Amino acid sequence: MQTWVKKDKYKVTNWSKSNRSLIKRGNITIRFDAALQEGWYY
Repeated sequence: MQTWVKKDKYKVTNWSKSNRSLIKRGNITIRFDAALQEGWYY
């Protein structure tokens, strides 16, 4: 027998911020040190 837990609903009040966060979800930002950039070989 399963017991169902009622989830609280979240009401979005700032849609533009919510949409941007959904777009950015999963993105990774990688920052490189300046010393590494100077020694980079193409």
